[in-house]
Amino acid sequence: MTFVLRQLHRRIFGWFTWLLPAIFIVGVLGFRVPVYTEIPDPQLLTLPGSAELEPGKAENEANERTVPVQVEIYREPIPGSAGGYRRWVRVTAPESLRQPDLLVYWSSKRSAFDEPPLGAFLLGVLDPRSPQAFPLPPQSGFLRGYLVIYSLGQKVMISQVTLPQPT
Repeated sequence: MTFVLRQLHRRIFGWFTWLLPAIFIVGVLGFRVPVYTEIPDPQLLTLPGSAELEPGKAENEANERTVPVQVEIYREPIPGSAGGYRRWVRVTAPESLRQPDLLVYWSSKRSAFDEPPLGAFLLGVLDPRSPQAFPLPPQSGFLRGYLVIYSLGQKVMISQVTLPQPT
């Protein structure tokens, strides 16, 4: 009986010498790097020198739950394109705004609930201590848009700003 078990043991470990390295190699080749979005440092989000203030005024929605936020829209000409430009938004939050994890979204749809609408673009993290500039997505050049400030920590929409129609 012992001899039979020894032969079985030798065969099993013979297979393991080929099978385990093959499984390891397949695992290494099939490894995918986790996807993450790196949000730039707020000090790096400054307006380019060629950006100019766009005409029109962004309007805050007035209701008892939202906080008024000052928003300015800028245009930056794209070099080498005939009249093409990139839009930027500069957000200045009031000093009294003390909410955790403030995120800034752009959306072509108005939010009817207490969260950003589906399909909204994350622009970045808002630091209420200083004004910050965020580049808007290319769709903002021809679509009417809304800027949504959302507190991830409280899971509540802080402000929704209607951006003027691009001209």
